[in-house]
Order: sequence, then C-alpha cells, then structure tokens
Amino acid sequence: MQLSGEGELKERRGVMEAVLVSLIIFGLLIFVHETGHFLAAKRAGIEVHEFAIGFGPKLFSFTRNETVYRIRIIPLGGFVRMAGTEPDDVENENGFANKSVGTRMMVIAAGAFMNFLLAMVLFALLIGMIGIPTGEFSEKPHIGEVVIGEPAERAGLLPGDKVMEVEGEKMETWNDLVNIVSANAGEELEFTILRGDEELTISVTPQYREEEERGMIGIMPDYHVRPAGLLESIAFGVQQTIFITGAIIQALFQMVTGQAPADVSGPIGITQVVGRAARLGIPTLMNLAAIININIGLFNLIPIPALDGSRLLFLAIEGVRGKPVDQEKENFIHVVGFALLIMLAIFVAYRDILRIGEF
Repeated sequence: MQLSGEGELKERRGVMEAVLVSLIIFGLLIFVHETGHFLAAKRAGIEVHEFAIGFGPKLFSFTRNETVYRIRIIPLGGFVRMAGTEPDDVENENGFANKSVGTRMMVIAAGAFMNFLLAMVLFALLIGMIGIPTGEFSEKPHIGEVVIGEPAERAGLLPGDKVMEVEGEKMETWNDLVNIVSANAGEELEFTILRGDEELTISVTPQYREEEERGMIGIMPDYHVRPAGLLESIAFGVQQTIFITGAIIQALFQMVTGQAPADVSGPIGITQVVGRAARLGIPTLMNLAAIININIGLFNLIPIPALDGSRLLFLAIEGVRGKPVDQEKENFIHVVGFALLIMLAIFVAYRDILRIGEF
C-alpha cells in the first residue's frame, strides 16, 4: 500500500509539473504573439485600448498611457483591442480601420512573425547551450537522446543514462546495445543502467520497424560537440526554424490531400507531451517549445475565419478591390468561424482524453 501511495503521489506530482510547465510555455508564446500585434500597432500610430492575456474574468490589471493591461483567468489565448475595430469607434483617426491596407496587414501578421522569431531565439539558445555536434558519436553504450513517444521514453530511460547490462549481458559498446535491441523486437528486455550514482533496472520492449527491418527503442548515442559561437548559434536558429516550418507545411499538405492521417493535438495532448519533454531535460523542452511556437505561428496564418490568416485574406481582397468587404458580412464569417473552432477544440480535446492511456 505504501508503494502504491508513493507511486500515486509521484504521478500526481508529475501531472502538476506538466500542467505548470505547459502554462508557462503557452503563456510565453501567447504573450509573444500578442506583443507582436501590440508593438506593430504602436509603431503604426494606432491607439491600443487593451492588451490581454487569457480570457474570462480578470485576475489583475493596470493602466499605462491609454492602454489597459489585463491578465485573465483562462490562460488559453489573448487579444489586443485596438481603436477603430469596433462599430462605434471606426471613425477614430488613430484607429486600425483608418490605416492603409499594407499597415493593417503588417499589424495582423506581426503576431505570427514574433512566434517565428521566438522559435529562432530558442533554437539559437539551445545550440549555444549544448554546442554543435561534430558528427562523431561515442562508442560507449551511453544514451545521448531519447525520442518522445518511443519505447525508451515510455519505459523511463533518460538522456545521460549509461547502459551497463541488458538481460544480464554486459554492454561494452554502443553496437552491443544496438545488436541486442535489433534482434529482440516485441520481447521485453531488462536494462540495468547507471543514472548518476544510482543503479536502476528498467524494462523496455523494442518495437519492430519495417523500414529498418529491426527492433528499435528510440534512443541515440552520446555525441561529441564543440562550443558554438554567437553567429553560428543565430544561423542555426534561423536554419532550424526554416527547416521545421517546411516540414510542418509538408505534413499539413499530406494530411489535407489524404497522403497521411490527420494527427492533431489540443492543449490536453500538448500538456502531456510537454510534461514528458520536461522529464527528458531542458534541451528537449526548449526544442519542443520552439516547435510549438512555429506551429502556432503557421496555424494563425491559415485563412480560417476568426484567425489572423482570414483577416489577412480579407485585407488582400480589399487591396485588390480597392474597397473593404462589408463589415457586417466579415464579422458574421468570423463569428461562425470562431464557433467552428470551438467545436473543433472540443473534438480534439475529446480525442486527447481518449488517447491519454496511450501515452
């Protein structure tokens, strides 16, 4: 009973940590996104009535110059309420509606731009912290990386673990470890590892991979790195952001065309993944946070009603036509789109709950 109680307490602590870390990450990316809109609006000379993080009742607020800054109780989203965006304020000379199409598009796109910029910064900090891989790997059976969602991560193996034995057989080199894992797909293997000064026994079941024609558990060997300079770190941040953005766009295209199954997670699913990334260490968590930022930036640029992408589309139409789309019609489309997004969010949350047992 004591062990069961300790295990339950540990599990609850893990859930709380996952929720806390997720709130920090969500809060950061929302703050950065809305700050993009805010700074672009200020630069364009647009009055900003309110800068809010979250929805629902306010937790606290303060006013500076003409702007009210609020933190609301539900930390999922945020908004920047600008002058000239409401029916009774459209004639405001310092309002959003009275700016040029190009200026308004810049203000709308600035949120996603800031998400991409944060991703670049996180990738740059990451490579500056861990160094640049030299391409040389350690021959010792020491785990350098653990892939989220793979058998090793689900079993509890962590980066830095030193594999001493597998099924009582001593592991002298990384190839020893690869060979025994490869040959035992579907069979539970008992790993004896050294984690710091503590020796642990962890059971892992390799998963057969058809493309590799062998068993795998989702680990990589420890690799040699060299210190990264400032310019190298910045270049890596930019390159990695572009690479991940392209990979996400390709994946979205494959899902839309039916070449790949739709695999979408909401806050619940992301919280689970964030919690698992946090257990694997700060580098893994930073990498995931950067990828989430890119996803948020891209998602907001999709021309779905109620998102920034649809507002950019309406502005593009205005630029081509020379006159804006009827405000009532546009607002109606955004309201309907928002309702559909809420329904989609509920459906995705339901799927995430059903999948909890798979994590």
